[in-house]
Amino acid sequence: MKLLPRKGKKFYCLIKNITGILPKNPDYYLLALHHKSLMRKDDNGLPINNERLEYLGDAILGAVIAHELYLRFPHKDEGALTKMRARIVNRHNLNRQALKMGLGQLIKTQPLADLAQTHIPGDALEA
Repeated sequence: MKLLPRKGKKFYCLIKNITGILPKNPDYYLLALHHKSLMRKDDNGLPINNERLEYLGDAILGAVIAHELYLRFPHKDEGALTKMRARIVNRHNLNRQALKMGLGQLIKTQPLADLAQTHIPGDALEA
């Protein structure tokens, strides 16, 4: 699936500026920024949105944070580590971080009054 237009160099550079890395496949980044409200479908009728990537990103982010907490706090038990992870990986923090990174300007969605008042930026960050 090719989502990146020929003029995609600008998008490619924006992603590099935000993440600090050169994307190997910019189409994944573009897909991560497509909200389901656009209701786009591919040639096979499958939805083109970030929900599957969000699912994967949520699991990866949770695992990375869990690992870091596990290393930093060797004397904390499972319950304490779980609470700490939940405080870090929550909708408010993900939204705030996504907007701080500049993802809000790149998210493709139906027009909204205030993107910051939704969960959409955090979802895109997970994706």
